[in-house]
Parts: sequence; structure tokens; C-alpha cells
Amino acid sequence: MTQALTRGREAFDRRSWEEAFQELSAAEEETALDSTDLERLADAAWWSGRGDESAEALERAYLAHVQAGENTRASAMAIRLAERAVRSGQGPVGQGWLARAGRLLQDEPESAAHAWHEFMQGAEALVARRDFEQAIAHSERAIQLGTAHGDPDVVNIAMSFKGAALTKMGRVDEGLALIDEAAAAATSGELRAKTACDVYCFTIAACRDVSDLRRATEWTEQAEKYMQRLAIKGYPGACKVHRAELKRLQGRWTEAEEEARAACDELERFRLMDVLGAAYNEIGEVRLRVGDLVNAEEAFLKAYECGTDPQPGLALVHLARGEADEAARSIERSLHKSMEDSGFDLVARVQMLPAKVEIDLAVGDVDGARSAVEELEQIAIEHENSIWTAAAATARGSLDLSEGRTEEAVDRLDAAWRQWQSLDFPYEGAKARTTLGLARRTGGDEGGARLELNAALSVFRRLGATPDIARVEGLLVEPEVEVEKSVLNRAFMFTDIVTSTDLIGLIGDSAWTDLLRWHDRTLEEAFAARGGEVVNHTGDGFFVAFEEASNAIHCAVEIQRTLHRHRLDHGFAPSIRIGIHTSDATHSEGNYFGRGVHVAARVAALGDGEDIVISTGTLAGVGEIPYSTSAARTVALKGVVEPVEVRTIDWR
Repeated sequence: MTQALTRGREAFDRRSWEEAFQELSAAEEETALDSTDLERLADAAWWSGRGDESAEALERAYLAHVQAGENTRASAMAIRLAERAVRSGQGPVGQGWLARAGRLLQDEPESAAHAWHEFMQGAEALVARRDFEQAIAHSERAIQLGTAHGDPDVVNIAMSFKGAALTKMGRVDEGLALIDEAAAAATSGELRAKTACDVYCFTIAACRDVSDLRRATEWTEQAEKYMQRLAIKGYPGACKVHRAELKRLQGRWTEAEEEARAACDELERFRLMDVLGAAYNEIGEVRLRVGDLVNAEEAFLKAYECGTDPQPGLALVHLARGEADEAARSIERSLHKSMEDSGFDLVARVQMLPAKVEIDLAVGDVDGARSAVEELEQIAIEHENSIWTAAAATARGSLDLSEGRTEEAVDRLDAAWRQWQSLDFPYEGAKARTTLGLARRTGGDEGGARLELNAALSVFRRLGATPDIARVEGLLVEPEVEVEKSVLNRAFMFTDIVTSTDLIGLIGDSAWTDLLRWHDRTLEEAFAARGGEVVNHTGDGFFVAFEEASNAIHCAVEIQRTLHRHRLDHGFAPSIRIGIHTSDATHSEGNYFGRGVHVAARVAALGDGEDIVISTGTLAGVGEIPYSTSAARTVALKGVVEPVEVRTIDWR
């Protein structure tokens, strides 16, 4: 035994993957590695981000087992190679390796390797052919064989796949129960690292598919802790994708896109094309919302190349370009596919039906929209899912408005945006509120319409949703009525609670409602004491204007100090970030418009919990203040051409 081989084995046992790869590779230059050491080399290469070298080592291990007449162990290598090939998008190669594994096992006594072969056949049925019944049958056989031969890895990963198939068929509770059980086994440490990571990945994806975001968040946190404990790098790319989606839904678009792009870099090294497609899809969703249709389409097409259906995003790109007929054809193709495959894919349909309603109404296909609304409502009734319920209410409200049922539309849309707000989905809530404004206008309530539209506009500005900003600003224009407008210089303040979704999950809806009332009362008292004008209040955030920037600064400090004292006295208070920027803005009917308002919203978004971020120009205008500040830093703000210099106020 060479010294390099000894060091490589020791590094492998310590999970020092890079060192193990280097030492085992050096040992192979001195002498041929046996099949077991080749498997170690394959694993070390994999966990150090060398997918191709890992596959090459597995191929050599496979050949060594074949030459030694060890058909069962050779089949295990073939199955691993099949899985790698399928996930990297090499379907025929994967099929070849899987067939080879089956041939090797034909005359061998039944073993755990047979269970893995059944599992791979089930995975192929689920992912490639969408034959959910066959996926379940193979998974059940894998569970049976794995249990009989004492292999918890194959038992739990097959259980996870069976659960995913069940959720896609609409048997959500039954499927999630199996998925949770498999993920718990991964957390316990009884599974090999690769299997545990795969189980986590499939678990989080299944939770995301059925819009159980709280469950997805909890398992994402568990997965990250597990991988940190085992010094695993690379697979966190899958977790980054799931975190990106959660951040996008919460309106943290810049963070979401950064997370998804970082995931792409990691996943490409591992050739995990199935998850890579989801990462590109997230980038496309963010680009679509900010109005960057060129890069949105590019990202969606990359997702499609990886094997991920980029709907409804791609169809909505066509709609945003004015290509409504192509949008309708695009979404219909994917919806038809979800019906024509061997299994009815409820998850795929529920993700696309709200977009179909929007597109059908745009092309005047009211019958098509009605059919989609009714299907979405039925799904929401059969499955207790608050996100699907909010989507169904929004879709029904839009249909009611198009068919002239104005009062019904107002009632449904008013309930819908409030439900989106309780879920901390600001963009979806603002979209519903925009349609509510149109419904109120149609019903003759112009004052109510403008209130709803201005509230939606405030959210869109904070998010940077450029197309929606332009649309709502257009809806607020009244060319036939001369509205008094003036240009005023104000210090604009934006506030919001950081990680409000996590708080809701921690304390529950009832306690959250009480906390929000206390938060609103506390901040409103602080604004009033310093002469702040509350321009808008949406969810857990305020938009406030001050005549004097010094008053805005003192108010922000007093808010943070009040919350800090409450934490010391009572043990808890929410973390709030505050942004301040002074600028001229157009004032009309109690609202403020213009670039300066947008800059103020983006400055606020720079902060973390308990931060007060202020533009340097605002500080320069007030002279000396009794608080220290951080060094100035120049930042690029979304939707703002020129960079802005900001500082953070030390209020403690």
C-alpha cells in the first residue's frame, strides 16, 4: 500500500473530499486501485465538484467488478452511472447503463441491488415518461426489496419518489406524509450522504410544487444544516434554487436572482440538469417581473434545454410582448401535455391555470377562462392550500369583472389581495389589488378605485416591477379632469418588517395579526410625533413623507430605539429596516410620484434587520446630526441609471 493511498483513505474517512481526491489520484498513478478504492475516488471527485472525473472512476470500478465476476457490485456501479447520465440530460446513455444493470442482475440472487434497479425504473417512469402509476409500482417494489435486504438508502429514496408521484396525481396528503418520513430518515443520519442530499432535494421540490412553502422552508433549513455538518459542497446549489423561489415570492427579487445565478454555477459543475433547469426558470421569473423580456426569454429557453418546462413564464413573456395568440398556444401546449401523459399531473396544471385565465381573457376567450377558473376552484376545494385558494379567488374575480358581475368581482378580489398579503406574497397581492381597482372603477366608485390602484402602485415601485408600474400609472391618469399637481421636496421614508414570513410560521396567524396591530400603532405614533405624512401602508410596510429630513432621521432612530427597548423589556419585537432619501417629487391627490420615490424604496431594500440606510445627499442637506454613520458606499439600484451613495446610521 502506498503512502498516498493511505492518506487518501484517511482523508476520505474525514470527509476531506478535495484532499481525498488528490491523494487517491496520486495513488492511482503509482499503482492500480482496486474496485473499492475506485469507488472512494468516485465519491471524493463528486463531492469536490468533479462530475466527469467521478463518472470515469465509476466506469473503472464497474469494469473491475465485471472482470472479477462480481455482477451484483458491477450492477450497482451501472445503476449509479445510469442516474448520473439521466440527471445530466443524457437519456439514452442512462437507459443503456440501466439495461446493463438489469442484465447483470438476471441470474443473481435477489439483493439490495435489485431494489436500486426497481427504483431507477420508477424514477425513469416518473421523470421521463410521467407515468405515475408505474412510478409508484416500481417504488413500492424497491421499498419491499430494500426492506428485505436491509438497505435504508433505497427504501427512503424510493419512498420519496413514491410520495412525489402521489402528489402529482392529487393525493397530496398521502404523498407528503411519505416525503416527510424519508426526509426525517435523511436528517437522522442513517442514510449515505448522496442519498440524503437527493432525498432532501426531492422533498423540497415536492413541497414547492404543491405550494407548501412553510414545509419547503423547514426542510431547506434542515438540508443546509446537514450538508454543513458533512462539509458537503455543490449540492447546496439545489437548496439555493429553493431559497431563490421563496425570496422571489416574498418580493426580494434581487436576492432571489443572485441566489439562482449562484446555484447555476454550482449545479453546472455537477451536471445536475434537472435542478439547473429550475434555477434558470427562477432567473426568468425575476427578469419577467422587472420587464426584462429579452433575458427572461433567454433564461426560460435555457430551462427548457435542461428539461424543465418553463411555463407559465414563457407564455407570459409572449403576452407581455403583445403576442397574445402565441401566449395562448404556448400555455395550451403545456396544459395539454399535462393531460395526455400516462398520469394526470395536478401539480403542473395548478401552476399554469392562473396564467391561462389571464391569457384567455386577454384574447377574449371567456369560455376558456371560465373552464380554467372552474378547474382551479375545484382543485382549491379538494386540497386545503391557502395559495391555491388565493389564486382561485383572484382568477374568479378577474372573470367576474370581464363578464360584468362587478359586485361579485369586488368582493372576491378584496378577499384575494388580503389573503395574498397574509401569505406575504406582495406581487400577487398587488396584481389582485390592481384588478380590484378596475372593478371598483367599473362599479362607479372612482375614489375607491384610486385608493386600490395607488396602494398597488406603491408595492410595484418597492419591488421594481417596471411593467406594472407603467400600467397602473396609466390607469391613474385622468386626461379629461385637471388634477392639481405640484412638485415638492420631501424626505421619503420606507419601512418594512424583515423576514415576516418566518415570523408568521413561528408565532402563527393569530399572534401575527396582534403583532402587526402593535407594530402599526407604534410606528404611526412615531410618524405623527415628527410630522410625518403616511402616504401608503401596505402589509407590514409604510411609505412616509417628511417636510424636514432631520425629522425623518430622528423619527427613524426613535422607532429603532423603541423596538430595542421593547425587546429588552418584553423579550421580543420585530426587526424593521428603514430607508430615507430626499428628493423632489410630484404631489397629487395625497400621493407622491417620480424617480425620487423609487430611489427611496430601493434604498430601504438595501438594509438588513434594524438598519437605517440613508442617502448621503440627504445627510448633506441636514448638516450635523447627533448620530454616527458608517462609511459611505456607492450602490447600483434597480431601475436607477446613476449610482447612489448611501450610509447606515448607528442609532444605538
